[in-house]
Order: sequence, then C-alpha cells, then structure tokens
Amino acid sequence: MTLHQSALREAATPAEQRFLDLYNDVASRLPGANSSAVRAWREAALDAFAIKGLPHRRVEEWKYTDLRVLMPEVYPLGGLKKEAPAGVDLDALIGHALSGLDAYKAVFADGHFVPSLSTIQTAPGVSFMPLRDALQDEGRTAASLSQWPLLETNVIAILSTAL
Repeated sequence: MTLHQSALREAATPAEQRFLDLYNDVASRLPGANSSAVRAWREAALDAFAIKGLPHRRVEEWKYTDLRVLMPEVYPLGGLKKEAPAGVDLDALIGHALSGLDAYKAVFADGHFVPSLSTIQTAPGVSFMPLRDALQDEGRTAASLSQWPLLETNVIAILSTAL
C-alpha cells in the first residue's frame, strides 16, 4: 500500500512536502523505475519517510542538528554524470605514499568507479557495477537489491532509498 501523504501525519514542513512531491515528479525516471520490485522498495521507503518526517531536536540522535530548521527548502535533484572525469591522477589526489601501497585499491572520482586506477577488480570474488545499472537490471540484480531491509531508524537512509 502506498501512503506517501500519510493520514497519520501530514508533512510538517515545506521541505518534507517538497521531498514527497519531488518523488512524484521523478519516480518514472529513477533507475529501476521499470522494475516492480524496485518501485515497491522505493515506495515503502517514501511511506516510511512520510510517517517519520525529517529528523528534529526531539529525536535523540539529531538533537543538535534539527533538519526541519536547517532545511527551509529542497532543491531539485541534480543530474548525474554518466562517466568519471577524465585525467584523474591518483598521485595528485592522495599522494605517492598512499597510491603506491601494495594493496587492493578501489578508486572513485565524482562518484564513479575508475577501473584504470583501481586494482580491486583483481581481488577474488569482487566485482563492481554502477547502482544505476544494477537497479535497471530486469533480472536477479534489481530484485535482490530491493530485498534489502529499510533502515527504518535512519530517516536519511530511508530518503536515500526512495530517491
């Protein structure tokens, strides 16, 4: 059952309402929108957010960071770049001492895995797939991702799952 605008609790702030509206605006364009399992997972997360709302000072873990006060508005989602930036230099980013370590490395630039600078793909049993691709996979991957339990105690994780 999809609540989104819960009868149990109306959006207390314009930011909370904007997140609910934002989901409705972009739901059909989010990765995995064609997968019923992913859509149901996202909508369960949005329902949990509609009930909980943004964290505020009466929530113990957030008593010093009241997001209801700090987020007077919510901006539209930014577009995601499909590729990592060109010309990434690992030595320049983390220094020669760290880049030369004899260890598996997984290098990400602007949120994108950079295989040419990484060695983790040679580790046994390790593989990387962009989350966008995994969610759009009509087979097992999207369905297995959507089986992850919602972190219902963490509103930010719930909101991240929805969007």
